[in-house]
Amino acid sequence: MGIVERSDMATGALLEGKVIVLIEGSVLALVAPKLFFEFFISSDDLYDDKFIAILGKYVRMYSTFLSVTMTALYVAILSFHIDTLPGDFIFTIYDSNQGVPFSIAIGALIIELVVEMLREALLRVPKQIGAAVGIVGGIVIGQAAIAAKIFSPLLLIVVSISLLSSFTAPDYTIMNSLRIIKFFLIIASSFFGLIGFSLAISIVLIDMISTNTFGIPYLTPFTPFNWHDFKNVFLYGKDISFLRPKFLRTKDKTRFKK
Repeated sequence: MGIVERSDMATGALLEGKVIVLIEGSVLALVAPKLFFEFFISSDDLYDDKFIAILGKYVRMYSTFLSVTMTALYVAILSFHIDTLPGDFIFTIYDSNQGVPFSIAIGALIIELVVEMLREALLRVPKQIGAAVGIVGGIVIGQAAIAAKIFSPLLLIVVSISLLSSFTAPDYTIMNSLRIIKFFLIIASSFFGLIGFSLAISIVLIDMISTNTFGIPYLTPFTPFNWHDFKNVFLYGKDISFLRPKFLRTKDKTRFKK
């Protein structure tokens, strides 16, 4: 199940044939079933130009993928496969890691835990000062860590990009599980390099493919592939959206008349 914060999104889900649960006293609604790709659909996509909406959707998916895998790839490449990088870049990385007391994997885990601490702290402080605390805290901690040679500057850049990418998903509830998967990928990459990274990604994908949400495969319309639903998800436009998704298997196939 997913969370719906806007009435127009709830109405759109009803038109598709989904179930909306309203709870008295709550400003949020629950929608079922919720599929993986739907976490990247923004309400603005329904009102923006079709091509802008398609671009934004791909950017969100790409950013979310980066937020989960970027730190793990950094650990895998620099710990086991640094010979795959250009020669000049290898010397630059070597110079930046001089004097750093932690290994690449331990440093990545520590800085990711610090980022999680900062993220949780920002949820508890008042909104008026939350942004200022986040910006000042990040800059001060980052600059102090680089000056003290506790962490590599490149590692801080990678973790910062990963953190910023995690805020692109419109339905942020998806990031709660992806944050745990990120640590799983980092640990697997720190032991076995790119082989461990590939195995960990495969385990996650196998689990997602095997998951059903109210009898519907979680990765629909990827698996099983359906061109009608795939087109409506990734090439969405009001001119092709008058039919309900086929994966819902509704009795009435029409969302609205032409």
